[in-house]
Amino acid sequence: EDEGIAIANGTEFGLYDYVFSQDTDRAYRIARQLRSGNVGINSAQRNHEAPFGGFKMSGVGRDGGDFGMLCYTEMQSLIWPG
Repeated sequence: EDEGIAIANGTEFGLYDYVFSQDTDRAYRIARQLRSGNVGINSAQRNHEAPFGGFKMSGVGRDGGDFGMLCYTEMQSLIWPG
């Protein structure tokens, strides 16, 4: 298990990782240790409502979901006398 995590995290890329296990607790424990923008647990499907993007050399920022919209917006403060 530790060796597999080290191999997965040892690459310069980190767009998508997958964990397959019959032990749900083990799968989540492993998934939390992976340095990847997306981790599929017992599935290769993607949730299009969730943010999508990578870690390391696989990109910066996110597309999709509420976080994806932040890349295309600018914050503005409005102040008036109260």
